Amino acid sequence: MLFPSLPDLCDWRIRFSRRLAGPINGSDPDAISTERMRACNQQAGVRILFLLLVCTLVGYLTERTAYDHSQQTLREATQDAVTELRVEIERTLSNQSGRLRALAAYVRSKPDVNQTEFAEFAADLATESQTFTRNIALAKGLVVTHVYPIEPNKRAIGLDLRQHAQQWPGVAQTVQTNKVTLAGPLDLVQGGQGIIARIPIRLPDSPFQENRLWGLASIVLDVEAFLAHLDLAKYQDQLALTLSTAGSSDQGRTTFFRTGPVVDEPAVVTTAQLANATWILRAAPRSGWPTLSKYFAEIVIATALFFLVGLALICATLRYEVALIRLARENEQARQAAETASQSKSVFLANMSHELRTPLNAVLGYTEIMQKNMFGPLGDERYTRYVDDIHRSGLYLLDLLTDVLDLSRIEAGGRPLETACVPLSQVLEDVLTISRHAHSAITFDPADDLFVAADVRALKQVLINVTGNAIKHGNGAAIRITATHIDTHKAAIRVEDDGPGIPAEALPHVMEPFFTGAENQWTAKNRRHGTGIGLALSQRLVAAMEGRLSITSQQGKGTTVTIELPTCDGPDCTNTEVDPWPSNNAAVAI
Repeated sequence: MLFPSLPDLCDWRIRFSRRLAGPINGSDPDAISTERMRACNQQAGVRILFLLLVCTLVGYLTERTAYDHSQQTLREATQDAVTELRVEIERTLSNQSGRLRALAAYVRSKPDVNQTEFAEFAADLATESQTFTRNIALAKGLVVTHVYPIEPNKRAIGLDLRQHAQQWPGVAQTVQTNKVTLAGPLDLVQGGQGIIARIPIRLPDSPFQENRLWGLASIVLDVEAFLAHLDLAKYQDQLALTLSTAGSSDQGRTTFFRTGPVVDEPAVVTTAQLANATWILRAAPRSGWPTLSKYFAEIVIATALFFLVGLALICATLRYEVALIRLARENEQARQAAETASQSKSVFLANMSHELRTPLNAVLGYTEIMQKNMFGPLGDERYTRYVDDIHRSGLYLLDLLTDVLDLSRIEAGGRPLETACVPLSQVLEDVLTISRHAHSAITFDPADDLFVAADVRALKQVLINVTGNAIKHGNGAAIRITATHIDTHKAAIRVEDDGPGIPAEALPHVMEPFFTGAENQWTAKNRRHGTGIGLALSQRLVAAMEGRLSITSQQGKGTTVTIELPTCDGPDCTNTEVDPWPSNNAAVAI
């Protein structure tokens, strides 16, 4: 396919927009965004060139169509005017042929007609066209003998046509063809120019023959009066006209009438057939044929407006795409900054926890020695209480550091999990054994047929943390642990209690690190808030095992924590050895 289809173009446009707005994954967001900016500018340049091409093509085709229409309309109007003029010329000169035939018939019936009789008859003939008829004459023996009117045409009487070099070729043609002929415009002996229509007059030797030439009858039309009769002045403002003769053997000049400049091609040309002569009429607009249509200015303005609108849309699109690129660059820079800060924080917490664990272990070791009186009694009972307080505080601080270290390892990706097919009932029994040391009101529904894909130590740590929270915040409420199938690929572990519950405003935040705002009457009274790390750590461990941890609670009715994990085939791992203890001393979260 030479050109892409519209769906292909739309699909390409969507892909291009997504590529611009997509994330900038790279070590140098500025370089990548600069490359995208360059591509975006190139696309904008291509769009502008394409828009310019389309506008130019549309404007040209529109102007061409309008020009052809204007040219055709003007040519048709010129043709109509020329045709009207031709019809008037042919009609007027055809009337002269009829008058000549009437005069010839009169002379044949009265060969010896005198001047008076001729004048009376000619006066009747001249009535219809007296405005442009110069004279009516008879040339007996080819010598002018009768003329009407006689006064302005006395010089023509006695003219021997055979001796007149200019008129003789036309006279000879008339005699030879024995038909009406037309000659002129010619210079007249009495002055001025005229158009001469002639007809031969032959007298019969017998009733059935016409052999003997009597002479000629002629009608002379004054050229200026004839042209005035045609009312050519009405065309002079709009048209340049040229009237020429052709096909006449005694024409004085080719062109005998012209208005305006010389009519060149392409002109509207028509011919008037007049007896033996042909007159050619050429016409064109007086100001010349237009080179542009009359709507050229409007077309240019409309095309320019269309281009400006398209250019504005392209610029708006370019600004939008540049904004997307900048936004993507800023997002990538913010993401990299956040990752750098998170890694720095995690590294700092891990180092700090490691450095603090060493002296804490020493403190705990010495307090145990003092508690057991390995080197003798302490003496005062207050020393024993102080040592117990120091030991409990050290254990609490050690567990806190362990949780912080685990959380930072997970966020930094430094704690890989070893996923195996784990028998869920055995893991829950181990967790229950640990939890019942702190709270005896815990029930458990065994699920011997459930096997989940999980890291054993991470799963135990999660369950101990969740159960410990239920014990710590439940005010002695009953706790129930169940494990069930959700579908063929997932299992759910639910830890339910009927304690005070979590306030609705605190529920969305309970799994945020270091959040301790989920306070109820029991925790407020007994100051048992905790550190706020256990649930955040548990959620991340479950997510690392491709599961999901969710919490639902209603204040005054209790809380349910649901842990969803992928299941696996049990028979292949029924003998899996399960470590009864998690990787750290998570039982202290209770």
